[in-house]
Amino acid sequence: MNLKREAQSLDYPGMRLRFERTVRFIGDKHMWPILDIGPSNDFGDKVASALGYTPPHYTFGDLNVHWQATPTWIDSEGSCVFCFEVIEHLKNPDYFLQLLQKYLYKESMVYVSFPTHRNSKYWSPTHFNEYDDIRAKELFEGAGYEIVRHESYIIPPSVNGIRPILRLPKSLLYLARQHLYELRLK
Repeated sequence: MNLKREAQSLDYPGMRLRFERTVRFIGDKHMWPILDIGPSNDFGDKVASALGYTPPHYTFGDLNVHWQATPTWIDSEGSCVFCFEVIEHLKNPDYFLQLLQKYLYKESMVYVSFPTHRNSKYWSPTHFNEYDDIRAKELFEGAGYEIVRHESYIIPPSVNGIRPILRLPKSLLYLARQHLYELRLK
C-alpha cells in the first residue's frame, strides 16, 4: 500500500474551496512562524501568504518513524502548525502527534485537516485511516491536545461538462466530508 502522495495544486477540483475554507477557519490570528508538516507545498505556502504570514518552515523525515522540523523552526518560538491532509496517511498518528509536542509552546495552535468518506471502500488508496468526529476527538485528546474548534463541510463533486453531470448520481455515493480542527496542548 503506497501511503504517500504529492500535494495537490489549487487547480485540483475542490482544492479552491478547501483553500478558501481553510483561510477563513484560521482567520487573522497573527501567529508566526508557521511549521507546515511535510515538504514544501503550494497549499501551505498559499494559505500562509493569504493570511499575511511569512513562508512556513517544513519537516523532513518519515512521519511514521522519525521526523524533524527544520533547524530554523527549532530556534524560533513557533506558535502555529499546519497539519493539512497528513494524519489520514499515517500508520501511527498518535505517535506523530505526541512527537509534535516537542516543537510546541503552551500557546501554540495546531490546525489539522482531513477528509472522511462514509464508506471505507471509497477511501483513497493512499489513506491508512480516516476519522469521523468521535475517533478524531479520541485521537487528539488521547495524544494530549484540546480541541478548540471544529468545522466540517461536504466536498461537492466537480461537474464541469456533460460527462461529470451524467456521472453525478454515482459521485454522490462517495461524497467526502472535509474536517478542520484547531488544537492546542492540554
